[in-house]
Amino acid sequence: MSRPYQLTPADIEIFKRACNPADGIGINWFIKYYFGGRELREWQFYWHHARQTQLSCVGGVGSGKTVGAGLSYAAFAAMTPGYEYMNVAPTAWQSALQYRAILAEAADKPFEKFIYKYAERPYPRIILKHNGISESTMWFMSAADDAERIQGVSLDAANVDECGVLIDGSWLLTMLISRLRGTVNMRNGRERPRQRRLSCITANYEVAPPWLWERMDRMFSQPEYFLSMVIKSEDNLSKEDIESFKLVIPKDQWEMMLEGKKPEGSGEHFHVNSVTACEDWSLNRHAQYHLLEKEVPTPEWAYEENPGAGCVHFEMPSEARKGRNYLLIGDPGSDNPPRRNAGVIWVLDITDFPRQRATLVYFKWVYGHGTYDNFLTAYEYAYRKYRPLDALIDSTGTQKLWNEQVLLDRGIAAAGMNFSGDKKGMLVAAMRLVERQLIRWPYIQGIRSQLLTYKLAEDNKLPQDIVAVLMMAAFFLRMYQWEDYAEEHQPETPVLMAPAHDARNTVLTPRTAGLLIP
Repeated sequence: MSRPYQLTPADIEIFKRACNPADGIGINWFIKYYFGGRELREWQFYWHHARQTQLSCVGGVGSGKTVGAGLSYAAFAAMTPGYEYMNVAPTAWQSALQYRAILAEAADKPFEKFIYKYAERPYPRIILKHNGISESTMWFMSAADDAERIQGVSLDAANVDECGVLIDGSWLLTMLISRLRGTVNMRNGRERPRQRRLSCITANYEVAPPWLWERMDRMFSQPEYFLSMVIKSEDNLSKEDIESFKLVIPKDQWEMMLEGKKPEGSGEHFHVNSVTACEDWSLNRHAQYHLLEKEVPTPEWAYEENPGAGCVHFEMPSEARKGRNYLLIGDPGSDNPPRRNAGVIWVLDITDFPRQRATLVYFKWVYGHGTYDNFLTAYEYAYRKYRPLDALIDSTGTQKLWNEQVLLDRGIAAAGMNFSGDKKGMLVAAMRLVERQLIRWPYIQGIRSQLLTYKLAEDNKLPQDIVAVLMMAAFFLRMYQWEDYAEEHQPETPVLMAPAHDARNTVLTPRTAGLLIP
């Protein structure tokens, strides 16, 4: 817009009515008019008008958390002079969902006249201007952002979206609460205090972060400060939507995913602390910088998130020509994430392994749409790009001889690995690899989800294609031994994994692990 919007008497009257919930309409005077007939749900109404400053909401899939919170804070920003709001999510892509939702809701609606400027790079933000507020700003950041970037602002309100992903979120809340302070100078020479509202919203994930549910429970001991809500999917979705979800979501997860019930997260084979220790958020941060913050995205970087599955594609540049060593692993599939039998492809940088941790540089959770063609295309792409020292493919059952009959036709030399022989041994190898933190990957919802819910006894029922790829990688990586240990003990067969995490500075000797390696 060329100049800020000038409020009319009608605007001022709507603002006054929107601030008073006594008539049962309250904020919906604002939402209904400025967002073209939309209204906040009952729980969203009480959320907006809550007198408490510490808000928490755990909701089922599609229960309206992200959009509802976004519209609520957009209304505050439009009616409060100098309002500053920050939405923070585990990844920049998740945080941007609220940014895009607000712009989509405002498109061709009266609220659009309040939007003075918006931008996606280097990070999303919306600036509102009119003669009543001067200027308000809404920021949309990621938890992977540098602390200095978040700490450098003073805020009225902050919202942590999908906070259930953060196993330890207390550090982020501590950082954000310190930003909710001070006063704002207004045009009339007076000052107003900051709102000081901190909210957390999330769907359920496989593990219930202790800090989150402790925060939820504080509503009972400190009701004057804390408000907690558990929202069902049916509060925002149609019966047809719910039935569609149930076709895919396992029945034993309906209460957790659709009703907001606290998850238990068995972690039967992979402990949550070990799994999260392998999640390297700096890799997410690098992807965010190269793809979202630079004016021109850096070539060879890729990241894609889809609703319900999370990240389905992560890709870093290949440095094969610079001497980096890669391992390619694939589990063919024809279905779509997050369902069972969706193809999975990993490329690990194994240069100097285990002195250096194996690093996931390429992840593809393939949408097969009923055919293996997309998997083959992605596998061949990774093979050509990373030029791996070794390539592995699951050749169990119906996928038997894939390496000979399918991949060789495309000029790909891959070793087939069959789970029917020693699945337990492969699982133990994967457990040891993770326990010793000899591997790292970016935070990817599907990896955490499958590892924490995997049960060997139910392997033929659960989505486990990501676990299968990890098992193959771990079993293969057994062939790397410490030279001094190998010379001293000279075992008939290689030991399962290196005995100590802090011994990576010794020289490595690759040894055969009895695999078919071309």
